[in-house]
Amino acid sequence: MYRPFSSALALILVLAILNFITIVSFLYFGTLTSDDRLLRLGMMFIGSVVSATITVGVVFVITPVLRDFLITFRRLLRFDSLSHPLLVRLATEAPGTYHHSLMIANLAHRVAKAIGADPILTRIGAYYHDIGKLKNPEMFVENQREGKTLSPEGENYEAAALKIMAHVEEGLKLAKEHNLPPEITAFIPQHHGTAVMRYFYDRARDEGKRVKVNDFRYQGPKPLSLETALVMLADAIEARVRAVGEFTRAKIQEIVQEVIEERVADKQLELISVNKTLLNRISRAFVEAELVIHHRRLKYPADLKKENGTV
Repeated sequence: MYRPFSSALALILVLAILNFITIVSFLYFGTLTSDDRLLRLGMMFIGSVVSATITVGVVFVITPVLRDFLITFRRLLRFDSLSHPLLVRLATEAPGTYHHSLMIANLAHRVAKAIGADPILTRIGAYYHDIGKLKNPEMFVENQREGKTLSPEGENYEAAALKIMAHVEEGLKLAKEHNLPPEITAFIPQHHGTAVMRYFYDRARDEGKRVKVNDFRYQGPKPLSLETALVMLADAIEARVRAVGEFTRAKIQEIVQEVIEERVADKQLELISVNKTLLNRISRAFVEAELVIHHRRLKYPADLKKENGTV
């Protein structure tokens, strides 16, 4: 006999017998009395077997689901440590990108928790979303010394954009080398989706160059889960908030709304189940999370003197 089946049958019989004994005890030694005890005992035994069967059946149905969940959860937790070799490399070789990744992880984690998405997966995915920048850290503005710009340096803007976009492919290579689970690897291409690299595209158009918008699009895919979509939004929102440098509620609300509307108009969120109600919840969650991250800090006397020009 198949071992799990025989074990289940044995468990059913044990539960049924224990249940039957309990009921008989109440019938003979308690207040339950009847002339047709034999019929009542038969019905009780059948009821005991049925209830035990249902109990074991439910356990057998739930167990595989819980096992798969626990296996996935334990596998993900291995990559939640900032001491992972990839994150150590990122902190050493691309400190700006490392700091950026931690900020995005914190922001997206807060939003995921607020709207009922998976906060742990979102945080871990954000840690690794830009690991491809390890290939050439100095190419990215967050790792550049002050004064250096994103000039294409004699190249056309399409070629410069392709070099930036290459960090996605490099990230996928590193993910494969380090055996990142597919749940985490998905954040690498999906956090850009098929969005347009606005910096080079807008510069080319401002200079009157004839360019095609699709030459400045990432290859995707678009976000296939709510968690990757949150990292996409967090990446764009945090960058814009920092660029503006104004951390008031009104300004943050404006930026959050602009980014979400842009991504919706560009159909970047069309492959996940989002409606207007959920988008409003996401928007509010991002505003609150940004206000926590960029909270007001106490100004010390020396800082006030500098602002007033008295030092």
